[in-house]
Amino acid sequence: MIEPIIGCPINKVTQKTDRLDPSTTLGDDNLDSRAKWQYKIKMKKRYEKADRKERTHLLDELIKNEVFKSRKAAITAMNMRGMTEYRYQERGRKKEYTDIEAQYLIKFWRLTRRMNSKRLKAAMPKWFKSLPSWPEQVKKRLLKMAPSTIDVYLKEERKKESLKLRSQTTPPKKHIKQIIKLRDPNEIIDRPGFGQSDTVVHCGGYNWGHFAGSITFTDIESGWTEGQMILGKEAGPTVEALEDIESRLPIEIYSLYFDNGSEFINYEMVNAFRTRRKKPVELKRSREKRKNDQCYIEQKNNVFVRGLLGYERIETQAAVDLVNDIYRDDWSKLFNYFYPQMKLIEKDRYGAKQRKKYDKPKTPYHRLMLSKHVPKEIKKSLWREMQSLDPIALTQRLNQKMNLIKEMLKSTENKVKVS
Repeated sequence: MIEPIIGCPINKVTQKTDRLDPSTTLGDDNLDSRAKWQYKIKMKKRYEKADRKERTHLLDELIKNEVFKSRKAAITAMNMRGMTEYRYQERGRKKEYTDIEAQYLIKFWRLTRRMNSKRLKAAMPKWFKSLPSWPEQVKKRLLKMAPSTIDVYLKEERKKESLKLRSQTTPPKKHIKQIIKLRDPNEIIDRPGFGQSDTVVHCGGYNWGHFAGSITFTDIESGWTEGQMILGKEAGPTVEALEDIESRLPIEIYSLYFDNGSEFINYEMVNAFRTRRKKPVELKRSREKRKNDQCYIEQKNNVFVRGLLGYERIETQAAVDLVNDIYRDDWSKLFNYFYPQMKLIEKDRYGAKQRKKYDKPKTPYHRLMLSKHVPKEIKKSLWREMQSLDPIALTQRLNQKMNLIKEMLKSTENKVKVS
């Protein structure tokens, strides 16, 4: 006598089970895989005790209930050893890292202002030393994580925080362009002191009225970056901001490269950096509508400015002063001493595909220390500065000031009244 299974009615005449209702068919995707596996285990126990005739009925039942597509597959499963407990696994590779480790990775990614995976991997050893409260086992596991795996775990978070960059460059008059010559885009730079500068506006999406802009500078060879915020885009304040940035740089400037914005291409810039100096700074501009000529600073605009301040409108002097305090005392130190960067060293094209090769991630501080063109006195000064800094303390102080800026931006004084 065949033992009936709960939920599977048996015909008294034929001693065979009827076909299950379509809504509860075992082959249906709606049925839980655990229940399906338990059904197979119970059928196997009956199959082992049954005679030849009863086994035939059991195999027919498995085929009718769509547990197996063929009789051969059913016989193989019924004769398989070790099928005594639920052992179902999801398809694909097993998750190597737990949800807790993934959450710590996301937390660290946000703490470092959304670095890419390779820079994040290079930054982990130094940053983890300043995170004693984090579990040591989690930190060891994250240190073993490959950059490609980091990208997988951060994919959804990056989608949520993706931003678009807007441009507000005003070209100068044609006759003024002649005062600053074009730069050769194929020029090879192998020493610090050659930098690019640009303006990032904080207009909030509408460019009327008076609003602030960040003047940024980055050294091409080392990646050392500084910023200064001003109200408006006039030539005078822009020149003053660049001079202030120059005074904070650990290296001497030999050449400055700009885009074709009117705040850079003017006589005041020429007088300040070329005419009034014993050692004049070489000034050159990029080609029109060729952003790749300014690729180093364009990339830093997104990471150094937009990654910190976003796209909010800033139009009060109090907010400008606080941002400058952040640039000078917190963000530039954190960015230049503790944020590794990658540099493109090779680019090849294979048919329709383009392959790029980057060097190992290094901080701007590290690149200056490795440069043979930087004097030993400057290297000693940089080393002493590095020993006095703590990335976690700097980040905490930066977040406190950023909260103050957010409160300022919410106030009615910082919003343009539209009639």
